[in-house]
Amino acid sequence: MAKIEIPRIGVDWIVVEGVEVADLRKGPGHYPGTALPGVRGNVAIAGHRTTYGAPFQDINELDPGDEIILTSVTGRYVYRVTGTQIVSPSETSVLAPSEEPILTLTSCHPEYSARERIIVSAAFDAAASSPLLEPATAPPATTTPTLAPATTTPGEVTTVPATTQPDSPAVAPPAPDLNTFGQGWVSDDKAWAHLAFWGTILTAIAVGAWLLGKRIPQWAAALIGIVPFTIALYFFFDNVNRLLPPNL
Repeated sequence: MAKIEIPRIGVDWIVVEGVEVADLRKGPGHYPGTALPGVRGNVAIAGHRTTYGAPFQDINELDPGDEIILTSVTGRYVYRVTGTQIVSPSETSVLAPSEEPILTLTSCHPEYSARERIIVSAAFDAAASSPLLEPATAPPATTTPTLAPATTTPGEVTTVPATTQPDSPAVAPPAPDLNTFGQGWVSDDKAWAHLAFWGTILTAIAVGAWLLGKRIPQWAAALIGIVPFTIALYFFFDNVNRLLPPNL
């Protein structure tokens, strides 16, 4: 949904929509219900500090005045850091709507822990940015948005017939929650079977190359085994990555 750049700490990532575990595996995630880049309000983005590419690993090093750039299809928007604070996971006020255009980055603190949250706040730099957009005004709704059933993709929205009178306002989205990082020690239980499978393949390739090395020169056996071993190793660690705690 946007690109985020923080030159001071070398951040250059694509921001996805959503802050579920699966979303944050892909990169920084935009909190649904908060403002969009370039729109007046609080643009809130979460990111990991130690796993899944660690996009926000060094946000604790940001100083007031440092530049944060959000680029979307509507323009290029520059925000400048105003401060950093450490809060508890229950302190959701940092994600509250704002009359002014601001940016809020959130991550876990300290590193390798989900005990607290580090919050970086930034103000909009109008002189260096594309013009601000006005928030969209929804037309009178005849249906009421609701969260999709659990069998659909996380973050997907569907509609159901309204139970209120026609022209009633749309239901507000649920309030963003800083506890997005505190969802247990294992991200994906289904990865265990895949991990065992690729571990077995790795072992078989290694043993096969060792046995082959008894019949042909060992360097030749190593060359034969290196390609399949590397491929299997990639999938093995990809599934290790699925098991890493989402709160890191």
